[in-house]
This record gives sequence, C-alpha cells and structure tokens, in this order.
Amino acid sequence: MDRSLELEPDLPEAHQALGYYYYMGHLDYERAMQEFETALSQQPNNADLLEGMGYVERRRGDFQRALSYLERAVELDPRDANKLHNLAETQSLLGHYAKADSLFERVLTLAPEMMVAYALRALNYVAWEGDWSKARSVLEEAASRGLDTIDDPYVGYGLVLLDISDGYYDAALERLSSGSSAAFSTQGFFVPKATMSADIYAPMNEPELARQHLDSAVALLEAEIQRAPEDSRLYGALGLAYARQGRVDEAVRAGERGVELLPDSVDALNGRSRIEELAGILTITGRHDAAIDRLEYLLSVPGFMSVAVLRSDPQWDPLRDHPRFQALLEKYEQQ
Repeated sequence: MDRSLELEPDLPEAHQALGYYYYMGHLDYERAMQEFETALSQQPNNADLLEGMGYVERRRGDFQRALSYLERAVELDPRDANKLHNLAETQSLLGHYAKADSLFERVLTLAPEMMVAYALRALNYVAWEGDWSKARSVLEEAASRGLDTIDDPYVGYGLVLLDISDGYYDAALERLSSGSSAAFSTQGFFVPKATMSADIYAPMNEPELARQHLDSAVALLEAEIQRAPEDSRLYGALGLAYARQGRVDEAVRAGERGVELLPDSVDALNGRSRIEELAGILTITGRHDAAIDRLEYLLSVPGFMSVAVLRSDPQWDPLRDHPRFQALLEKYEQQ
C-alpha cells in the first residue's frame, strides 16, 4: 500500500484501504476520514467509500452524518444488502423504526441468509413497540428457511433470550445444549451459555444447578480475560455473572472496567453496550439510582435503548416501582 502511494499519491483504492486500516485497526477516526475524503475527491460516486465514511461517523457518534453517507451509498448501490442493512440499523438507532423495518425487509429479500438482519429487525420491533412476539416471529423465520441458527450469535442468542423471557425453559435448555460453542460472541458482546443456563435453572427452583453454571461462566470469563485483558466485552459479562453470584463490589468494578476500556466517546456503538451492561449489573446488585442514571443517559443518545425496551424487558423489573424510573419513562414517552 505504501509503495502504491509512492508511485501514485492520489490512488483512491490505496486511500480507501488506508481508511479502513485506521478505522478498524486503530479506531483512528480522524485519520480514517482524511483517507476516505482523499479517495472520494477522485471518486465522488464511489458507494463503498461513502459506506465507510458512514461507519466512521457512526462510531464517533455523529449518527445524522452517518445516515447521510449511508443513504447516498444506498442510492448509488441499491442492491448491496450490506449497505442496506447498515442503513436500516442506523435508522433504528435513531428511533426511525418504521423506516428501519421497511429497509430490513428489503435486506432480507436480497439476502435471506443474513442472520444479523433477522436479529436487528427483531430488536427493532422491541425498541419500537415492545413487541416480543413479532421479534420471535422474525427470528423463527430464519430457522424456517433452513438456516443453522443453533450457535448463531444473533438469531440463536435471540431465540434463547425469548424462550427464557416467555418461560419456555426446556426449549431454551435444548437450544443451549444443541450447540458446540461455549458462548455467543460477536464484535459487540460475549455471553457465556452457562450464564444463560443459570438464568433458566434459577426460576426452575434448581439453585444448585444455577450455581454450578454461574461458576462455569465465571471460570470461562476469567480465563478469557487472562488471554485478552483489553477486551471490554468480557468485563461486562463477568460483572453480570458476579452480580448473579452476589459478589456486588466485584461485579460493579468489572462493569466499570468494561466502560473504561471502551467508552462511548471512542465507540458510540459498542461503548453504549458496555454502559447498558453496567446498568444491568447495578440493577441486579440493588444500586438502582446508579442504574437509572445510566439508563437516562442511554435514552438521551442514539441506540437501541428505548422506553418500549424499558417497559417490556424483564431485566428492568426491579426498577419498576422506583419513582425516578417511572418519571424517566414518562419524560421520554412524551418526546
């Protein structure tokens, strides 16, 4: 790449590659945008460049500019399912749920094998209407098309969550035991299956099995942290497991460490997942005012958190009677 730039300093392909290098490899968004803009000056109708610029703006928290770039990219390349998907996701993050749903439908027409599109369309229904039954229908559509959903970290994970929420504990255990992976893992989250098993055994009145699975989850996460101590995903997951074990101070420290490693000022997408995990830890451990502080922030910025999520997700049940939580929902319901 350096040699290419020496020979042709304005070569757009090299600047585009450098843009992705700085964006993905170093989270250096300023330098990435400089490279993309240099390339775009030579190729103003390059949809791939505009797509990359949208990704950068989204990570650094300017979702409106990201939307503008992604809309232009899709106008130029309307049959690229990946561009359409990221436009749909951005519309959903901005709370434009009806537009997002229409776009997700287009994505799945073009690419019916795209697992993440099913998952985010389902999440869009929850954020939009708190409609978990529609979410389930979308995820089950993937399975009905013959796609392998068991270990899929998007659809498989979502179906287990829904089974737990709906009290279908045997079905959830069957899904978890049918796969070969120890965790559902994506760029944005890491969830040990043992933690989910513990969440099933606890309401089934099997405290010893719940304890054993939490111990397994903690052992897995602590080993993963030894291997990758800068991986922010692991700390939120560990904090949630510690919280379920009653290890309050350790749980909060782990959650705070996840936020510290990936603040949303560095990554507005995944950084906000760390804040949500910390809010979950604080909820479980009884630090409800601190949890509500984090949720209030998440409602004030683009993301998948919404009033409908807070009203419908049982994770937030311990907060329901808190006057601040009720006031928070009323405030954002009116906006």
